[in-house]
Amino acid sequence: MLSHLKRRFPASRSRKRRPGLQFQIEGLEGRTMLSLTAINFGATVSSPPVAIGGNLFFAATDSSHGTQLWMSNGTSAGTVRLSDGNDSYGGINP
Repeated sequence: MLSHLKRRFPASRSRKRRPGLQFQIEGLEGRTMLSLTAINFGATVSSPPVAIGGNLFFAATDSSHGTQLWMSNGTSAGTVRLSDGNDSYGGINP
């Protein structure tokens, strides 16, 4: 009954190690670690962020401007609204 499985899924073959390939350990000095610090900028992010040149671009919605385009460098002070238009109709929806 299970003979058809042997043809489709043959027994795994042992892999031979290639000479010269070795594991390497990389140091973390000089690398930037990811930190998850909440940024309070008064709007709700409504799209996935896009990273360009060290900045994040995303759509966010607030009560007075609707959905607008925003940019952030990862700090509260560096998070700014880039667009301002069509406020009476809920923003520009970038």
